Amino acid sequence: MRIKTVSLILLFPALAFAGVPAGTFITDGPKEKPEIALSFDDGPGASTEEILSILKEADVKAAFFMLGEAAKERPALVREVSAEGHLIGNHTFSHTNFLKVPKEEREAKLEKEITLTDEILKELTGKKPEFLRMPYGVTRPWVLRVAKKTGHPVFNWTYGSDWEKKPKEELLKGYLESLRPGAIILMHDGGGKGRKTVWLLKKVLEEAKKRGLKPVRLDEAAAGAAVAAPRAVSAGTTEEVQPAAAALSIFRSTSTRQNARGEEVPVRFHLYPPSGGKTNGKGDEK
Repeated sequence: MRIKTVSLILLFPALAFAGVPAGTFITDGPKEKPEIALSFDDGPGASTEEILSILKEADVKAAFFMLGEAAKERPALVREVSAEGHLIGNHTFSHTNFLKVPKEEREAKLEKEITLTDEILKELTGKKPEFLRMPYGVTRPWVLRVAKKTGHPVFNWTYGSDWEKKPKEELLKGYLESLRPGAIILMHDGGGKGRKTVWLLKKVLEEAKKRGLKPVRLDEAAAGAAVAAPRAVSAGTTEEVQPAAAALSIFRSTSTRQNARGEEVPVRFHLYPPSGGKTNGKGDEK
């Protein structure tokens, strides 16, 4: 299997705590507090109402990254998610794999989809979404350029696997292994009825309570993170980045692999900690 890796090195010469700058790429929240953030993609969809019921019973707020086309189909659910106090984020309009869009078209198409989805969600909720999550977790320098232009930080996740065709117990093991302070958990409320999301959500909430981890909204978690806009981008390297006293560094990697048909498909989760070590998860969505 052939792997191509594009790596992003985010350097922080100065730390900012007031907010998350547009064009910043985030996969984890701050690890200093016993908090996690739950997030749901591709909705509103078939399981949104049941997920809302579970969250309400647990008195937990989450982030819902919505597709513009799904929001148009289920406007009442969009309003319900907003009314319940959850954060609504932008997941583009059509869930396009932008890695397959021609190079000369991709930035314009992405900007158009982000802007259209912003308009749809603002009309339904009265507020423009602050955060963006790309379909398939695609993150490239050109994605960050567009996100900076549209005014969105880009949020991926620490772990997610509810779309994988594995036994639910095996999926749960991955979620629980990643359940730690600062974790951003990915699940789905849209994209089909066959996922085991509802069962997994209940188990994750139960375990988080046992471990003393408080689920908070993604914007609340992000407000405590030390972040800044990328100062440098390095492509084609897989070297670990060591933290320096004067400049913290976060190494992010987004890769593609070649499938059996010779097509490039995203390998959606690769996180290399500043201190070195192995990646702690991966996923090919859909």
